[in-house]
Amino acid sequence: MNVQVFEDLQRIQREREADRLRMEGLGVTEESIALLVSTFYERIRESPSLGPIFNGAISDWPNHLATMNTFWSSLILRSNTYTGKPIQAHMKLDGLTSEHYRQWLILFDLTLRDVFPETDAREPFITRARAIAERLESVTVQGNE
Repeated sequence: MNVQVFEDLQRIQREREADRLRMEGLGVTEESIALLVSTFYERIRESPSLGPIFNGAISDWPNHLATMNTFWSSLILRSNTYTGKPIQAHMKLDGLTSEHYRQWLILFDLTLRDVFPETDAREPFITRARAIAERLESVTVQGNE
């Protein structure tokens, strides 16, 4: 391995660690992410419009929640442990509309506010959630509206 590659890898690792420590200082931990994920998906499952879609598509909720914990940990705590393919998974969901994505974001934001009272802790989550919703909406809603 050449010196530049090694130095880049070390820099990336330092940045990941700094991000993790900053988020943990704001109360964001693996445990709080798990609380966010479980609370959010409980609300999704109870939603009159989103519940039927997600409940119909997800047969193994414990596994899905574990995957979502890993997904959000990778994004927010930079754990680099998620290896899934969210676009392919969402392509299987029938009947999604732009309104479903708006509702998803509203529920996510409300859950964030309940789990993380600190605005600085919420910002990285909601920023990424909006980008994710926009990307997924662009590939899954085509032809459904």
